[in-house]
Amino acid sequence: MGTMQAHSNRNGAIMFNLKSLFSAKQHPPPLLLPDHLHLPSPDAVFDVLEKRLEIMFNRAKSPRDLGGRYYAWYWGYLGRAVHDLALTTQEDRYHHLMHKSCMRMLALRDDQRGIIDDIRKATLPGWSAQIDGVRTNEITVLGLICLPLVEYALATGDRIIAQGAIEALDCLTHEALQIENGAIWFRHPLNGIPEAINHANLYGAALAHGAHLPDAPSRFATIALGIDQWFRQFQVITRHRRTRTKRVAHWPYSPGPKDQAGAHHSEAIWKAGASIELPIALAETSFAQTDSSLDPITAIITGNPLVQKGEFPLSIDPRVERTLGAKYEGSNLPAFLAAWFQIGDDELDDTILRLMAQHSAKFHGGWTVSNRTMMMGLAHLIKTNRILPALQTGPDANAWAAYFRNDSKS
Repeated sequence: MGTMQAHSNRNGAIMFNLKSLFSAKQHPPPLLLPDHLHLPSPDAVFDVLEKRLEIMFNRAKSPRDLGGRYYAWYWGYLGRAVHDLALTTQEDRYHHLMHKSCMRMLALRDDQRGIIDDIRKATLPGWSAQIDGVRTNEITVLGLICLPLVEYALATGDRIIAQGAIEALDCLTHEALQIENGAIWFRHPLNGIPEAINHANLYGAALAHGAHLPDAPSRFATIALGIDQWFRQFQVITRHRRTRTKRVAHWPYSPGPKDQAGAHHSEAIWKAGASIELPIALAETSFAQTDSSLDPITAIITGNPLVQKGEFPLSIDPRVERTLGAKYEGSNLPAFLAAWFQIGDDELDDTILRLMAQHSAKFHGGWTVSNRTMMMGLAHLIKTNRILPALQTGPDANAWAAYFRNDSKS
């Protein structure tokens, strides 16, 4: 592994100030989290990440291997959790786990396993998925799998992992479709319909980070910004009478090139947890963004009238007063809310934790057993020095304080 380098808000190494990490900020009224949402111990966090990744990789050897989609929706989040904690702790165990996992992920590419894409009739340097009996590669999968690879390569300077990620990301760039205003969209290979916004945005997020790799082609930045243009042209910014001054963004799930903004229902809040990856990545990599560019995304949560009443919204549209019902309490979908922790806003973080506490049955697995997005969200809170007072309670809170005071590394 190479030497750590600064890259972006996410990848820059953080020097922890223990006083600021565990100092009580004012977030009235005081929030008490249920026991299962207390901070797990440092060792428990590492053990869960290591075990869940091992389960994922072992699945690749099984007849039940589902291919790229399975790897993507696990590795895309667990990998970034390991990466953030490697930067935070500087512990060898995290660096070794991340490097080993990146290499194992690259070894699962189709071109390394001799797997042919049934639609493109070629072996690609990607991770194809079985969809209705057809094996094919998808931009969603490339985006999610490459996000941890690219971020790790940028932070460490590892050229092998960087090259592997570039090859993977580049294998579908030629399928980008551009309209007159420069916006870029994609068709799904199986049915030809426009890729959903959250699918394209995951790919765009990886391209935005990947554009900073030393040998990345210039088209990575062009396509990332083109996907963002597509995303923005379907956004509606609402000033709802009950959101006071907040400007709230919302957008549809899967618009086409002839559609107009506002013509379709807005996407579900858990799908938006993937869609926001692109604006976050563009802000982290300083691509044509301002400090306030994420405000309408943040306001999806903080400016939602249902959230302000302590209810859990189904849609990102603040005008839609439908809640996430009890049927979702056994689902892992509500936990995608943790993706918003990446934005790094005090009010937003506090609002999310309050929703988790108020709807704890939807987060019954806590930080380690619920949807893997919870692990990434927690790792990002720890890495960016954003441990709120509510998380500073429970039997393992002091273990984290001792952890950062201890100069010894595992």
